[in-house]
Amino acid sequence: MYNVGDRIILSTDNGEYKEYAIMAVVENLPLYIYSGKFIGGATNIYIPTEEYRKYTDSMSIMTALFNVEDEYIPSIENYIQNKINEIPTLDYRSKAIYEQEYNEMVNTYTTIGLPITYLGVNSFAGQMSFFSYHFTILPIIICIPILIVIAVLIPVLGFISIKNKSVVERLREVE
Repeated sequence: MYNVGDRIILSTDNGEYKEYAIMAVVENLPLYIYSGKFIGGATNIYIPTEEYRKYTDSMSIMTALFNVEDEYIPSIENYIQNKINEIPTLDYRSKAIYEQEYNEMVNTYTTIGLPITYLGVNSFAGQMSFFSYHFTILPIIICIPILIVIAVLIPVLGFISIKNKSVVERLREVE
């Protein structure tokens, strides 16, 4: 859709416009960056905080990522929960929530996928009983003499073509 170097124009809440150059294009963002909502045809754009402040009167953060040491997680979660109580439109998704969703997905695939796979393999194996494999040695017996003749003939023809020339003459031809 966009390429590095393309230019886009964004409009602010007060009707002003500003042009930006695209500095990078990311095909597959890490899943933790997504909010969990899908908007068809939408494009994710990341701009510095100072620029974002120019585009909105409300200081709502669209997405914020926190890298927190394990020992500080409870206090940060408490802080975020207090902010959510103040601003109910905020949403919070922790690493634990993503892990829980992942485990639920794995359990779903395990619960549903294993029986389906079992039935599929058994039905395929049942159909395979209609086929039988029979090793035939006749093609090998026919091919062996032909391959022996080729293996002897190629070196013999090569030696015949170079046997009348000395090593010095052959080296001069290579140079």
